[in-house]
Amino acid sequence: MKWYQLIIISTLVILASCARIVMPPGGPEDNTPPVIAKSFPLNGSTLFNADKIELQFDEYIVLKNFNQEFVSSPPLAEKPEKILKGKSLILKFDSDSLKHNTTYTFNFGNAISDFRNDNVISQFRYVFSTGEHLNSLQFEGHLFSAKEHKPEEKIWVLLYNHYTDSSLIKQKPDFVAKTDIDGHFNFYNIPSGTYGLAALNDINNNLIYDLPNEQIAFLDSTFVLKINQIIIPFDSLIADKLNNDTTQHLYQNDSTWKESISPEHIDLYLFEKEWSKQFIKSFDRSKKDVLSIYFNASNDSSLRASYNFDDQGKIMQEWNASKDSLRIFLLDTNISKIDTIYSYIDYFKTDTANILRRTIDTLIFVYKAPIASKKDKEKNNKGDTLSLSAIEYLTIGTNVSSSKSMDINRKIRFNFNFPIDKIDTSKIELFEFDDTLLIHQNFILIKDSNINRSYFIDQVLKENTKYRLNVLPGAFIDYRNCLNDTLDIVFKTKQMSSYTEIICIISGINNSFPRIIQLLDATGKVINSEIITEDGKLYFSFINPGNYNLKSITDWNNNGKWDTGDYYKKRQAEPVMFYKETIPTKANWSHEINWELGPINNHP
Repeated sequence: MKWYQLIIISTLVILASCARIVMPPGGPEDNTPPVIAKSFPLNGSTLFNADKIELQFDEYIVLKNFNQEFVSSPPLAEKPEKILKGKSLILKFDSDSLKHNTTYTFNFGNAISDFRNDNVISQFRYVFSTGEHLNSLQFEGHLFSAKEHKPEEKIWVLLYNHYTDSSLIKQKPDFVAKTDIDGHFNFYNIPSGTYGLAALNDINNNLIYDLPNEQIAFLDSTFVLKINQIIIPFDSLIADKLNNDTTQHLYQNDSTWKESISPEHIDLYLFEKEWSKQFIKSFDRSKKDVLSIYFNASNDSSLRASYNFDDQGKIMQEWNASKDSLRIFLLDTNISKIDTIYSYIDYFKTDTANILRRTIDTLIFVYKAPIASKKDKEKNNKGDTLSLSAIEYLTIGTNVSSSKSMDINRKIRFNFNFPIDKIDTSKIELFEFDDTLLIHQNFILIKDSNINRSYFIDQVLKENTKYRLNVLPGAFIDYRNCLNDTLDIVFKTKQMSSYTEIICIISGINNSFPRIIQLLDATGKVINSEIITEDGKLYFSFINPGNYNLKSITDWNNNGKWDTGDYYKKRQAEPVMFYKETIPTKANWSHEINWELGPINNHP
């Protein structure tokens, strides 16, 4: 081989080796959070008089949601100024605002993480005392919603050393904590003493309960934090400190007393007081024979209304279920023809001092008839009959459908858009299919006493059976003399084997208050509800297969529903309890469970 050929081959080999892509050597993923190398002053310092602290880490850090995560207890007058400098975090604050002989805890929550991999230093605390020693009592608890028992996250928990009945509305707390995602809170470095405890969803961030829509929780009584005087050997203290230097969970100048509290754990239940300003929000007369009034909050039965006509027997009032909307039906066509109606509403209204006072508001209802279309005008001019679309019918609705099977434990129901004046049951027919034959069914039509403008057929339906419902025009006539349109529906009922049943054996009811037992589906909707006053069995039958939960409400005021609390009246929300697990069910099965409710410790 000639010399120039060797040179060419050597050159190609070198170029090929240079073009080869080689991955750099890797290493294990970094899952370690930053470590504090030093702090100035030292974590756990006493006789603290500095106006800043510096925390030095072993790597670069970032801050996330610092204002939401950082908690100072006792609270500082203002949030500290934060500065990131290299691998250090510096916090500056006004040292003159610090209280004398007080232990401060700076809890950073999950605000500090490393720069590259988002490894968080969870719940790191920096502690110092402006006095000669550190307080080190601590206790914990959980915060739940009073109605649903779900953990409440990022809610302030307030601790008062000199607690009175008006502490929450007049003074800031002595110590604070914040709940985590599990509703857990923890107070550290607290001195012994007698305390009051509360929680506050602080909308205006002033740590005072001063807004009606702020959620609150509170203990019924104060409790005592105290020191158990058990001497710990000095050697073990030193060993514990040496083993915990990196995490800095123990501090220099610790007492030689082991400190504990009573109680060790406290549960709080958050609620919102049922309060809102009462006034008429709006009103309208979209139809000539219906006046509608909408209130800002639920009204009571003390409302009185009068009109610029004699209303004796010529109107019908109807509240909605939540009592915040009132419909007034004009039953006399001579009255509904009046273009302008004056109504004088006498009710309790919230004044500028937030006090309910009886007031009379004058409402003016004006009805403007819809403008007729060009086509209808032309027909009217020619003397032709108006189109069927212009004829006003009584609207009739029903709970049966040809596309969906009917539950056999339900009644056939009719609902109307206007009060009924006359009924002709001969124009209502129900047939049962027997092969090709139609068998006429006898039934009784009953007005529903709980729902206005509603009637139902009192007839037991057979399972897995086809029926035909036929309602002819004139079966129902309202006060306007409007008739219902034809209703003709073929429907089928479900079969028994498609249902499931839950039998709940209740025990442990040993107080004088009734319990409301609710069956909830997977979405939390109430499927059925029963009120019991003693141990026994509850049968939840004719329910569709699925996952269910059970909920118990202690009905202190015996009104059949859950009621919230009131801090001003020192009344807790009514106690709620859930069955320990979800209940899975299958079709054509009966599921039996035992539920020990147990006593209710608190009371109204």
